[in-house]
Amino acid sequence: MTPAEHKKELLKRYKELGIKPGDTVFLHAQLFAFGQLTDDKDEYCEIFLEPLKEAVDYPNGTIVALTYTTSFGSRGEPFIYEDSKSEAGMLSEYIRTLPGAVRSLHPLGSVAAIGSQAEFICKNISRSQFGWNSVYHRLHQLKAKCLYLGLTLGETCTFMHYVEQLYGVSHCYHKAFFHPVFAQGKQQPEPFLSFVRNRKSTPYDFTRFQEHMRKLGKMSESEYAGAPLQTVDVVDCFDEGMKLLDENPSYFIKEPFYITE
Repeated sequence: MTPAEHKKELLKRYKELGIKPGDTVFLHAQLFAFGQLTDDKDEYCEIFLEPLKEAVDYPNGTIVALTYTTSFGSRGEPFIYEDSKSEAGMLSEYIRTLPGAVRSLHPLGSVAAIGSQAEFICKNISRSQFGWNSVYHRLHQLKAKCLYLGLTLGETCTFMHYVEQLYGVSHCYHKAFFHPVFAQGKQQPEPFLSFVRNRKSTPYDFTRFQEHMRKLGKMSESEYAGAPLQTVDVVDCFDEGMKLLDENPSYFIKEPFYITE
């Protein structure tokens, strides 16, 4: 198939998944799962991005991509707002470098956005990665949709860390980061905050949550080139996540874990 044919088919899939004009779409992408659709890296990204822009009626709609830099937290590498590359895959890095893209200022968990709500999502946010007035709080306010390309809700759900922080789970704690952060050539005031999983607890497991949302009919699914496509509303994730945490505060990790002293 030609790139134009791929774009036409993906536009059809996006619409079937419920993506509409004016939507805010939060991307989780693993494009290598789709195989070699073209040899050109930028063209490969456009195969997925161009029909998504059409589906949301860009620039009226908004597209948001993770551009996290875990090397800042794990190795203490300085974060340079304008230059630090996304570590969340080639589509997120492609979006980060687009003309008019806006990036949030968080050295561990930034996002990049294009479209009408990009400034609202990314500018004048709090120091907290997942807390009040964070990117995720803004996505919640906008009733965004999560779009999964080449991976699934069962594998990852970044938005649920916002839900966990607001609920107050015991397997996570607030961590402050004092590594250097630069924007517009100036070092930024520290610290930046994140809500991170206690390493004594077990890893995250979102497979139960995926089955829960599927059973409730709150997740739309398709596939392309043998790889999964999914959408889920962040409002549904929030509402159901809070209910599930009320029943089991360790719901999103593999085994129960509580700090008692």
